Amino acid sequence: MNNDLAVGLREIASRHEKSLIERIVETQKRHAKVKESPLAWITRMKVLGLRSGSGSTATPIRTSHQNEWLELTDFTGSEKYLALSYVWKPSSYEDAAQYSWKVRSSKSGTRKAEVRDAVLDRVVRYMKHYSVDYLWVDGECINQKDPDQKMQAMQAMDKVYNMSDWPLAVLFVPVRTHRELELLTDLLQGTFIRQASKRKQGQWDGELTLEPSLDEEGEYEVLDFLHRLTSDPWWSRAWCFQEEYVVEGSMELLIPHFLGSSAHIDQGLFGRLTKSGDLVLNSHQFRTEATKFVFAYVYTAKRKRKDFDRGICLQILDIVGKYTLMGKHGHLLDLDVQGKSMSTLVLSDLGVKHYTVPSDILNIAANCNLYSRAMSTTSLDETGDSLSIAILTMWFSNGETFWNNGLADPTSKDRGRCAHWNVFQYLNSIAFDACPPIGEQGRLTYRKKFRFLKPKLTAAGVHTLGHLFRIRHAIRLEADVLEGSEPEEVLSFVVKKLRGAEPRLAARLDRFIRKEFNKLDATYPSRRAMSLSAKNLVSRLHEKPVFYVGSVLHGTEDTEGPIDAGIFAFDGPVTSQRPRYVFTSWEEGSGGTPGYKNQPEEDKYMSIRVSVTDSSMAMASPQLRTEAWTDSLCFYECAQWRPYTFPWPASLHYGLAAANDISSDEA
Repeated sequence: MNNDLAVGLREIASRHEKSLIERIVETQKRHAKVKESPLAWITRMKVLGLRSGSGSTATPIRTSHQNEWLELTDFTGSEKYLALSYVWKPSSYEDAAQYSWKVRSSKSGTRKAEVRDAVLDRVVRYMKHYSVDYLWVDGECINQKDPDQKMQAMQAMDKVYNMSDWPLAVLFVPVRTHRELELLTDLLQGTFIRQASKRKQGQWDGELTLEPSLDEEGEYEVLDFLHRLTSDPWWSRAWCFQEEYVVEGSMELLIPHFLGSSAHIDQGLFGRLTKSGDLVLNSHQFRTEATKFVFAYVYTAKRKRKDFDRGICLQILDIVGKYTLMGKHGHLLDLDVQGKSMSTLVLSDLGVKHYTVPSDILNIAANCNLYSRAMSTTSLDETGDSLSIAILTMWFSNGETFWNNGLADPTSKDRGRCAHWNVFQYLNSIAFDACPPIGEQGRLTYRKKFRFLKPKLTAAGVHTLGHLFRIRHAIRLEADVLEGSEPEEVLSFVVKKLRGAEPRLAARLDRFIRKEFNKLDATYPSRRAMSLSAKNLVSRLHEKPVFYVGSVLHGTEDTEGPIDAGIFAFDGPVTSQRPRYVFTSWEEGSGGTPGYKNQPEEDKYMSIRVSVTDSSMAMASPQLRTEAWTDSLCFYECAQWRPYTFPWPASLHYGLAAANDISSDEA
């Protein structure tokens, strides 16, 4: 495979006689495949049992023993195991690597462990202190000499770590002094920061600031400590990124300290291994507090109009930045994060991680983003095709949404620069940055579901299925009756407004409120999508008490039969000269892998305002162009799924080499 991740797309386009679009469509046909179920590999997975003794009977141990070994055994599904995350290459903080641990199995007998003692010794201490009987580690539990097994395992890594009761990362950059321990303690406890006080017109609302007691020397002391602690190679490895990401906040970090066994260390904060030379802390907590500190530091400096170290702040955030906080406070450092899809943010982060095999990014991205379509790295390696084109293909073929509406396409505003962007910069630019008003919790996860259904890449664009609504008229609510009202009450006000002009829609909405809204057994069309849509709609109505009624095109016209209609909230007028259209679709998740903890809700849901020409409406697959996110609550009781095509972004469709020559009319 051609590793061209650092190359600009214009140069990539110029290296081949075919256009980028032709190559993307061809790559989909030749190399895209439905991602295999991880069950096939998990049912054959191995784990290591911690054993001791000299006889033939090996029993689990939880105390210090001599003559210990690891026994490779079949995973039956009932074993609770520790999933180890570590860097294969020895750290500069280690002595010469030693391999004295033994691994036994009924098939291959006894052999030396492939994982070095500096890792296993610390992990075994953890297992004893926390009563863990089984260990999973890639270097021992995957046959590294079997290419087929390795490929299957790579596509199941997200499940292996998510199913673990003890996901654990072993790091080697230490806490060296009591002062560093004090800084880490205060950081994790949030001692350094507080909520900023409000100023007129809410200019500082929601921002974080440093405590006045922390002077400038102390600020730099914390930043330097964070910079050093996050220099551990574990933070920069792509596979380690995935292993932490998929366990959804439960990864623990094993960080060494040089303070000795007599040091007084808070075990409630740093775990049970402090006297053995290790601190145990939660990676989610560490990321959160480190990100908060950086933004509090920047905000405080800006408010005081003093200089700050932008470089070290960006370096720390590149490594441990928490997505939700970067979306909220990233404007302080001009970070383009707000509104971006989680999938695109993950890809951007993966683009700067370290790989032994660059094509691993395809499997890692597919696992992290819950993609149903993966790329065959084997066939890509055989053909020597572009890795950048493979990433573009995977992104589009998994239904990621994008700007394609002329000047609304960000690449049309900066065509000269975008031609030199690499694939990650380009995707970050064209990714549809809708921002549904659903609150901070769950916002990024929700946008990960915001994908086209059953996408197929064609020369004309991305072919998908859905429903197209035409907006008919607006209805206004009284703002005073909405104030302080619960979601059900707001929806009931909408029902009352609809009863005169839209009695059938009013009746359907009333039934939804009584029988389906927030009900776990409501399954039409999807309890999660429908209830979340209703809450989003209510949030928008609190901001602007106007909603619109729309009818699905190509739906039933039978006035006595089922209803195909929706309620929408968006900005902008609706006139006969400028009709408004909304494209919607939904698909409920399939339930996932048995035993997979924190199963992501794999629903897909979409509601976007689009533009469409009269001539396009006559096509078998009308062409739609993205305009804006639209909150909606739709009822599909008769409408047939219809094919639609979202044309490629102009910068890609016309070829980046000629991007500067494309007019806004063409786009």
